[in-house]
Amino acid sequence: MMQQFQITSIEENQNIMTYLRTLMPILSTSFLRKMMRTKIIKLNDQKITGKETLKSNDMIKIYVSQDMFVEFSRPLELIEANYYDDSMGHPYHHNLNIIYEDDCVLLINKPIGLPSRSKKLKHSLIQDIAYYLSSETKDMIGYQLGITNYLDKNCSGIIISGKDIKSLQGLNYAMSHSNIEINYRTICTGLIEEETSIENGLIKPIKTNGAYTEIMVTMHNGIVHNVRAVLAEIGHPIIGDKKFGESSTNLFFKKHYGLNHYLIHVSSVTFKDMPGDLEYMSNHTYCVDLPLIYKTCQRDLFR
Repeated sequence: MMQQFQITSIEENQNIMTYLRTLMPILSTSFLRKMMRTKIIKLNDQKITGKETLKSNDMIKIYVSQDMFVEFSRPLELIEANYYDDSMGHPYHHNLNIIYEDDCVLLINKPIGLPSRSKKLKHSLIQDIAYYLSSETKDMIGYQLGITNYLDKNCSGIIISGKDIKSLQGLNYAMSHSNIEINYRTICTGLIEEETSIENGLIKPIKTNGAYTEIMVTMHNGIVHNVRAVLAEIGHPIIGDKKFGESSTNLFFKKHYGLNHYLIHVSSVTFKDMPGDLEYMSNHTYCVDLPLIYKTCQRDLFR
């Protein structure tokens, strides 16, 4: 028996090995290569090496039975856990807070407490996005979804995702070439009165009471850890930051506000000179509101 899959515009421009590992996550790379060598897997009726880049309308044929393919295509996290926790309904249950969407790009306002991605936990933002897109398009069988700026579980704000591999590659290229600005809002200890340049970014003070300062940190690499480390290095750790922050400060905000995490929020992203098919995104800025716990701390500190 044979299973066949025609490549769509969403799935093109990716390596065939990436596609196959998404299609059959239980199989190792070495086993997939063996299937290629023995012609169990063919691309356009030709023997393949695993280095091919897929194009729209390419046809992949896999010469295995339906039952065997179903076994190969079981989600890996379910094989490892061996159960579904159905207490919250569908495992990818979270309702996405979409702030912008078109045929190529999806912008999500991620809440505090939801991981961007996770191998150990079944529920993460990337799973929610994948479920949302697959339910909309019905043709994401072999597209391994990615996001351009990962936020830690306890961060909130805008996440950038490509809806197909070509768009994701364009977004990642733009990020790596400083054509996307990620603007973080946070509250740190100490007094900051002037703009300060840092590696790959800029710190701008917004409000201060002398003991604490609310700032906007503009970064071009989308890495939250860098923001935390840089601020701690210059003597202004973020409130709630257990790794880089001050224990007495963290204890105060935990006691009075229930703050169990560092307070960082991606409030806006700006797309500058975007490449190729994403040129239409150039010179556009997208913003989201602050979460409630941030607003509460902000209100009390800077009355």
